[in-house]
Amino acid sequence: MTDWLACGYGGLGQLGDPREEAHVWPKAICRGSLRSVSAGWGATLLHTRKGHLWAKGFVCSKSSHLRVLRGGNDIQAFVCGEDFVLLASSEGLQVWAWPDLFHDGPAVPAWQGAALTDEDAKALPLVPGGYVELHPPFFRELSLPEGVQVWRLALGREHAVLLSFTGQVWTWGSGRHGQLGHGGLEEEKQARLVEALHGLPILEVAAGGWHSLALSCAGDVYSWGWNEAGQLGLPSKMDFIIDPLDPEKPLQIPGDVQVGQESEPHGHKHARRGAENDEKEFISIQALPALLDFPHGEDIAAIACGSRHSVAITKCGKLYAWGWGAYGQLGLGDRRGHDEPHCVSFLQEQGLRPCAVICGSWTTFVQVENDKTSA
Repeated sequence: MTDWLACGYGGLGQLGDPREEAHVWPKAICRGSLRSVSAGWGATLLHTRKGHLWAKGFVCSKSSHLRVLRGGNDIQAFVCGEDFVLLASSEGLQVWAWPDLFHDGPAVPAWQGAALTDEDAKALPLVPGGYVELHPPFFRELSLPEGVQVWRLALGREHAVLLSFTGQVWTWGSGRHGQLGHGGLEEEKQARLVEALHGLPILEVAAGGWHSLALSCAGDVYSWGWNEAGQLGLPSKMDFIIDPLDPEKPLQIPGDVQVGQESEPHGHKHARRGAENDEKEFISIQALPALLDFPHGEDIAAIACGSRHSVAITKCGKLYAWGWGAYGQLGLGDRRGHDEPHCVSFLQEQGLRPCAVICGSWTTFVQVENDKTSA
């Protein structure tokens, strides 16, 4: 039996009690009864083994824990967004506004498409002929060179990262933070091959708010894009101030972001860390994929991105996290940020082995099994 644990921002009830704003240690959100989880910024969708779909967090203008009544009990897959939710079931593909998910009465989805096979549903937000974004007009056609077969798609705030069946990576959208990986900051309106990864068979891709990750078949992780909070695992200028009387508590959220919104920081100033203004080199934008170093040269089995943080599971069953940690989303027991991967030792101490991980914007969800039971 596996459990899902979560850490990070919970001030809207998306991790449980809304009175607990920052969950700095991974804590159980539902023991043994969940099939899968999808996380947005202010809400979380939980799919139970009985086939029910529950929403936790800021839904219907209040913090709630409500059962979703759309899609029936045969939901194949789902994607949680800020204003809309994508459901795949025998009723077909449907995009629903949050308030319409909880009523049995007549209602019209914001968008709908044909039903998918179980295998195709695993590839959401990819759908035949294109993909679905959780804002109008929802469906977008996908134009690729002839012969390129799509496998998986990850969507950031302003960019997309696509993985083909042959392990090639294609990106498009805004490139102003280097998140497309082409070496420049230009926008790409059509999918473009990430040539720096050409010849490296890629197994998985992930997109954060304005950064990207790729996992190779050899177990290596490549990162590119915005590194303002260390989310690439490269030397960064941390944009929050630490209270010297309470080093666990940031006095300032990075980049002018206020609780109650998720947006791109603008106009903030950088300051060097440490007591001395040394000559250490910092990387704000990495416009080409960079190989990420993990302690002891560990090989990676899975990756995921939040808005400004990143996580990875090693092949030997450890969870690593790095980037912005102001709400405990790194699971390290504090609210610090880190610009290099740190092992979430709490799981090992509890005898838990991570087997899957996903991220919301400011949260991390990890599926674990008891190491002793699985041995």
